[in-house]
Amino acid sequence: MCAYVDALQVQLNLLIPDLLGHRDRMSGFSSANVIYNGDNHGTNGAHHAHDNTVHARLSFYLDPSQGGQSEFAIGTAGAYRRKFDERQIQIQDARGHESDFSLDTHGFQYCKRASTETDFTDDGQIETVAYPEVQQLLEDVTGATSVYIFSHITRRDDSAKIQAALATDPKLSSASTPVPGIFPARYIHIDQTPACALQVLQDHFDASSPVGRHALEKNGRWGIINGWRPSRVSSIR
Repeated sequence: MCAYVDALQVQLNLLIPDLLGHRDRMSGFSSANVIYNGDNHGTNGAHHAHDNTVHARLSFYLDPSQGGQSEFAIGTAGAYRRKFDERQIQIQDARGHESDFSLDTHGFQYCKRASTETDFTDDGQIETVAYPEVQQLLEDVTGATSVYIFSHITRRDDSAKIQAALATDPKLSSASTPVPGIFPARYIHIDQTPACALQVLQDHFDASSPVGRHALEKNGRWGIINGWRPSRVSSIR
């Protein structure tokens, strides 16, 4: 029996003003991912080549000279109609090797941490219960002197439904029309460039605050880490 992660995922975006435990390898901005509170999960919708690998089609940025788009508005019908460079990729199964990966070396890390929040349907409940849990997890993993969670996103909607709506709903004929719902990301991407990450820091910390002064004026070490948690799991044979 193996398991796969269903469509619902929770992402918490965290600012780590001072990564004390990572001073040797982190300087200034860094971006990383922590995948936490997981039992061993596999991959949904992919073809298994061997017991420890899968083959799946992944979507990458397509250059505008080949029909791609250089600019688009996230969450609009136009964004969901974008063309991508699709490639068949072999993906190694990490189950049984979770401890081989670390933030310092690979930019992501698997962690097991129980959570008292299980539904992830109420934003207020997520902020009250899940935020402190993830804050403590990141402090334990990184050795940071402080962790600040500034947002979260719950991907609970079915991407197949939006694709059907794009093909049939006349209200979505305009590229600028907002699309309701939050769907799984459909393509390989980064969340912030270094310049964008600095803007996120400035948006949340004034330079006169202790954290802002440390990061902005004293060129302190800081980073943005995404905490991902699969929150709805189905079993397959």
